[in-house]
Amino acid sequence: MTIDVAGNVGVTGGKATAATGGNTANSSAGISSVVTLTPVIQGDLTLTGGTAVAESVAGNLAKAEATAEIHTGGDLNLRITGDVNVQGGTATASTLTGGFSATANSGAALTADGIKDIQVGGDFSVTGGLASTAGPNAIATAIAGTDAGKGAATSETLLITTAGDMF
Repeated sequence: MTIDVAGNVGVTGGKATAATGGNTANSSAGISSVVTLTPVIQGDLTLTGGTAVAESVAGNLAKAEATAEIHTGGDLNLRITGDVNVQGGTATASTLTGGFSATANSGAALTADGIKDIQVGGDFSVTGGLASTAGPNAIATAIAGTDAGKGAATSETLLITTAGDMF
């Protein structure tokens, strides 16, 4: 899959709320492909997770997700002349109304089942967002990163080149 843009690209999650048991509030932003992904962007690429709130009711569980992710089932060949910013959103989960458990996840990731070759003309930033919980049996996770991918034993599976800062 090829994406060719002469300017900036921005993808932002909205706002999601789940107030009943067994539901997920998902306000995520992503670019996904089952095959090799080759975006060429002559500007900045910004993915930002939204805001997700989940409150489990008596005896149930709830999950809030506000992630930002680029994922491909093949190789990722990312060419950006500007900055890359992948930022998790805000996820809040609560068991204060008697729920059994609640989970909040606010992550940022670049993942590929194949090789990742990332070339950035500016800064490269992948940052987890804000995840919080209230009440017992509640878990919050805010992580960020990239995986090494898979390739032949003789090949590089993760190559990141940036003309700016990496954080």
